[in-house]
Amino acid sequence: MKSVHGLAHNDFVRDNLGRVRAPTLIVFGEMDRLIPNPFMHGGFTSSVMRQGQQRIPNAKLVALPRCGHMVQMDCADRFNEEVLTYLATHAPR
Repeated sequence: MKSVHGLAHNDFVRDNLGRVRAPTLIVFGEMDRLIPNPFMHGGFTSSVMRQGQQRIPNAKLVALPRCGHMVQMDCADRFNEEVLTYLATHAPR
């Protein structure tokens, strides 16, 4: 209960996303039924992810249709393709 309470009443993560300086890829499933948590918040997953993208400098956002919360397992092939493509374009020189 304490962790759920903390998630619902603490904006520490959201408030600090602008401090991220590492290249960032945000991949989410359009069928995610956990984020946003329907018991704590309303809205849509895409809205939460777009907020993260807007707050993290130069973040890339990728939505995978017909994928759930465990996108790396639900849609492993598409997830891996997106991650490998991103890494190939952001590899250290």
